[in-house]
Amino acid sequence: MTEVTNEELNLKLVVTTSLWANSATDDMPLWKTVGAKEYVIARFTAEPTLEDLGKACESKRHLIETHTKQFHETLSGWQLYLDQNLTHNEYLQYSLTEQVEFPAIDLTEVDATEELKQIVG
Repeated sequence: MTEVTNEELNLKLVVTTSLWANSATDDMPLWKTVGAKEYVIARFTAEPTLEDLGKACESKRHLIETHTKQFHETLSGWQLYLDQNLTHNEYLQYSLTEQVEFPAIDLTEVDATEELKQIVG
């Protein structure tokens, strides 16, 4: 059971993706994984429910997943972190090189205002 306190939590929801490339032809595809990415897709100030996590993942899926004849990026998992902590991939980078060259991509503050103005006119 989780202890109830008045202390505010600062959590981030990080999703991991798998990158897939077709190393053969369109007619006879041969898919292989060629990497992965991490995205921060939501922040929470209280412990989220599984429903909250699912809604957050679905709300950002269109910004993350890509599907073409030669390339796919698909969601493969998620983790909750304290907001100030490094993600798994960031920690691995830092432990090996003492720097984080490829931080998780933060999608929590995506602003498409300018793009919408161009579309709407």
